[in-house]
Amino acid sequence: MNSFNDLPLLDIGGGTNKIIERRMSNHPVNKITNNYYQLAIEQLAEYKFFQLCTEEQKQNICHNLKIQHYPAEHYIYTADQTCNEVTFILNGIIRTAWTSPEGKHYIYKFLPAGILTNIVPIITHQCFGHDHISHEPTTVAIIPGDIFVNILQCNPKVLYAVFELICNRSHHQYHDCYYQTTQPLQIQLARQLLYLIEYFSIQFESNIKIRIKLSQENLAELLNTSRKNINRELAILTQEGIVKVRYHQIYILDFQKLKNLIQ
Repeated sequence: MNSFNDLPLLDIGGGTNKIIERRMSNHPVNKITNNYYQLAIEQLAEYKFFQLCTEEQKQNICHNLKIQHYPAEHYIYTADQTCNEVTFILNGIIRTAWTSPEGKHYIYKFLPAGILTNIVPIITHQCFGHDHISHEPTTVAIIPGDIFVNILQCNPKVLYAVFELICNRSHHQYHDCYYQTTQPLQIQLARQLLYLIEYFSIQFESNIKIRIKLSQENLAELLNTSRKNINRELAILTQEGIVKVRYHQIYILDFQKLKNLIQ
């Protein structure tokens, strides 16, 4: 289900949605996979940057690849931490967020399985701008940063592929800023729901179920607004037969109507 064309989060060589669907069917989130290393190798083969590596570079990555498991609500990285590793999520969800000086938690984005992270911190040698928290039990594969950087320095094709990925992500962030600055809350909410459908949904009977459990407070954090405003907008979408909300679970009843809100 391709609701967005401007969500280049995944560094995938083929069709993104097709690959995600195959992963979800082959490796359900709740399924315990004994050989995560083999799963990581299989998923790496789908990444554009890895496809462009030489055989020696591929072997170097695979030889030094590490698998790490995190329980739910574990702080993987904090905003004041430096980083020297590239990670990609094998399964689970990572929540990026930050905490204000007053202690309020702000969610920025949910990162799905399949995303390559930490490229900018290892290149800039800067601290993270926000926390990375496992929203549910999550498994990641880790590539040492020095190996990744060395490949970028030696292989211009890989360098360009990663540069393209970063540019696409920057382009998406500009879209975020545009919608947050110029569009009414209903359109912002519709866009956020479409993102969640793109990466975190399953078919539930005749509807679409967003797999992440989200409170109105969570949605308010994502859209930098109040819970009261989110409650009002969800009520409107419910009245129009577009969504149904039950116990922190959101169901999409009319995907096309939701998509039309942002067109």
